[in-house]
Amino acid sequence: MATPHFYLRDKNSKEPTLISLYFFKGRKRYAISTGYSVKPSLWSFTKERVKSASPDSELINTVLDDLVINVQVLYEKILKEKGQVSRADLKEGLDIKRGKIRVGQSLFEFIENLIRIRRDSPEYKDGSVEVYNTAFKHLKLFAKKKRREFDFSDIDYKFFSSFTTYLVKEGYSNNHINKILSNLKSFLNEATREGVNKNLKYKDVRIKVQKEPADEIYLNDSELKKLYKFDFSDKPHLERVRDAFIVGAYTGLRYSDFTRIRPENLRTIDGAEVIDIVTQKTGKRVYIPLHPFVKAILNKYGDTLPDIAISNQKTNKYLKEMGKLAGFTEEIGKSQTIGGEKVTRFYPRYKLLKTHTGRRSFATNAYKAGIPAPSIMQITGHKTESSFMAYIKIKDEENAVILSRNAFFNASPLKVAKNG
Repeated sequence: MATPHFYLRDKNSKEPTLISLYFFKGRKRYAISTGYSVKPSLWSFTKERVKSASPDSELINTVLDDLVINVQVLYEKILKEKGQVSRADLKEGLDIKRGKIRVGQSLFEFIENLIRIRRDSPEYKDGSVEVYNTAFKHLKLFAKKKRREFDFSDIDYKFFSSFTTYLVKEGYSNNHINKILSNLKSFLNEATREGVNKNLKYKDVRIKVQKEPADEIYLNDSELKKLYKFDFSDKPHLERVRDAFIVGAYTGLRYSDFTRIRPENLRTIDGAEVIDIVTQKTGKRVYIPLHPFVKAILNKYGDTLPDIAISNQKTNKYLKEMGKLAGFTEEIGKSQTIGGEKVTRFYPRYKLLKTHTGRRSFATNAYKAGIPAPSIMQITGHKTESSFMAYIKIKDEENAVILSRNAFFNASPLKVAKNG
């Protein structure tokens, strides 16, 4: 019988990285997440277990030991019953064995249990779990209004239409409704994968809410330079936040990634200085040229980022304070459909600043500078050019100016032959 092995998703990470179980049978490999993470420095690569120096070593190692036994027993059981074994079969069996899912769960029980598992897992951030909780809260309120608890068999086009109408009447924006429905579909997809749900009517292509383009701002290159040079020396907390924001605006990294830049992430490849980092959200390794502003800021703090030591939410609060001092006070109109009606509200520009503004600024400014979209997408992680173009903030007239610089529009005119 083949022996299972455990590997780390990123053995070079300085942060906790996922422990995965790899089980080989013949030429087939089964890879299954254990749901636990550990810093590589606290992992024994020879014993394939967590070192005793970790406070969680006993708990995690007990789980890993159980998995070794259970996966082999399950493999033989499934093979005998079905004649073949898929990864989904193994995962479902292990999840049932570990109490992660229960056969015969209702929809609400499944969602509640799923949220609990993700809340306790290091793979999911607090913000993501809060989004799941919000979607579940709206579903429960809708069920209360209808005086019934919906189950998997109830979820179809008619249910989604009724749920959407309810959310519109409650005064929520189209984008907020879209997020709620998307998360509900994610719950259903997970239940389907785990064999708890057999009703696929929720996949009806008619079930959708038109998502509106986000009226988000970006800072152009001149504005970023102004911010870079602005004197915040009398407000050290804003200076540190400004420096971190500039790094985000010239790398395209998310807050969760640019705040992790360390000396070991700086490399030279064929004479080019780059940032080499594995993104947290996608697990993808990206290579980003080191912009002079970024290099200067990293040098300022010893080849790392300033220790902001605050949450993303607090950072956004400081960014607005910073933007106001820097003079970003122009009134900006934001339009969205709320409660079925188009509403436009105006805000001073600094109130729209947030950490993600830096990432959007990077993508927009890089495109305006003539860098091909596919090259930028290698950094931002956009899968399609259409989604990338919807993400950046380029006006039609700006796009015409960019195109006018292309060689196609600058060819030397040919002499036109005269008739006769």
